[in-house]
Amino acid sequence: MSNLFQFKNLLFVCCLLLFLAANKLGFGQTTIYSENFGTGTTFPTGWSSPGSDPWTNSTDAPVSFGYSGASGGGFALSPIKNNREGTLYSKSISTEGYTNITVLWAARRPTWTDISPTLEWSSDGTSWNLIGFTDISSTGTWGFVNSGVRISLPSSVNGVSSLQFRWYIYDSRSNYRIDDFSVQGCLLPAQPSAITGSISPCQGSSQSYSVTNVAGVSYAWSFPSGWTQNAGGTSNSVTVTVGAGSGNITVTPSNACGNGTARTMGITVSPTNTSSPASSTPTLCINSLLSPNITHSTTGATGIGAATGLPAGVSAVWSSNTITISGTPTVSGTFNYSILLTGGCGTVSATGTITVNPLPSPTLAPTGTEACATDNVVYTTDSGQTNYTWTMPGSVLNTDYTVIAGGGTNDNSITLKWITAGSKSVSVNYTNTNGCTAVTAATSTITVHPIPVIGSFN
Repeated sequence: MSNLFQFKNLLFVCCLLLFLAANKLGFGQTTIYSENFGTGTTFPTGWSSPGSDPWTNSTDAPVSFGYSGASGGGFALSPIKNNREGTLYSKSISTEGYTNITVLWAARRPTWTDISPTLEWSSDGTSWNLIGFTDISSTGTWGFVNSGVRISLPSSVNGVSSLQFRWYIYDSRSNYRIDDFSVQGCLLPAQPSAITGSISPCQGSSQSYSVTNVAGVSYAWSFPSGWTQNAGGTSNSVTVTVGAGSGNITVTPSNACGNGTARTMGITVSPTNTSSPASSTPTLCINSLLSPNITHSTTGATGIGAATGLPAGVSAVWSSNTITISGTPTVSGTFNYSILLTGGCGTVSATGTITVNPLPSPTLAPTGTEACATDNVVYTTDSGQTNYTWTMPGSVLNTDYTVIAGGGTNDNSITLKWITAGSKSVSVNYTNTNGCTAVTAATSTITVHPIPVIGSFN
């Protein structure tokens, strides 16, 4: 009982394998060309049989019948004379876009002969290659050759522009007949549509690329060096992170028949914008011209946005890959500025610092006091400064006054002896430790009285 069970299992497996083998050639097959020889006595366009004993296009009974798809009507008939040979040529057929090419035809061989034709193929009309097959039995009935299993051709016939067949038979009194010839192949996917997506993406950015989806087709994507595919797999739409490398994006379609023609798109990667450090980090006095201008060199950008953080009176412009900052600041303080680059790739700003110092306000004493001629009067201003400048407006040295001490560029005081009486002024200005000088000097004004003359009475 066990042996019988095992035998039945083995028989089932063998039958299944035979079934799969018989149907494998037909999997995914599409008819490329078929010919039923019409209903008349003229060969179809492109078919021929040269020589003195040609094949003919016949409608003599019995026409094709008794098998699936039998067309009836016309068929190709071999020469009917003894000891004659004849060759039947098919039209040229294109198999471009196809793989796994197969052929099959129906035939009738009379009972009185065992002669079979040979079948050959050529892709150039010169070199011919034999195709093996099992002919139909000599029963005088119609049926498919090769037991109805399609005859597989070598891969060298895939994708050729001109594939031709020829049948040769000798001593063809056998009255051999051919009908319902067909060429089938596995249709490769068509070249994908144009790839959509940026051709000049920013380095480091996330981008999507796609082609039109076709049912039953998968897509293999390749990208320039350094790129990373993040999503999409073998679908028609993928997401990538752009690397530094430019090059080609290529998508290759495939189905059960194999790979189709790839589609390519050239890519030029745009690098991230750059800005050089500021050409200077100036410190200047309020209301003084910024000189020299501050510059930043840029790459990638096509302009700048609004500058932030610049002091009033100072502005920035962009031209020929250079930012130029210029002007006269009208406020004091420390200003950390930022200028966003526009166009190109990335979020990059030119940054720097400008320090604007206020002007000093010198003090001077005494002021509003009185003195007598010949008195020494000491005037004092802020210490620790430089470039002191002392002036006595409206007074003449050695006529109206004499300098007793100080009054130099490094002196924060001066001692004067007034000679003449009247309202006398002294002014002073200086440069402070930030290098700034007041717009208006400090001034002290006193009243100098004349010395009375003793013994003079009126």
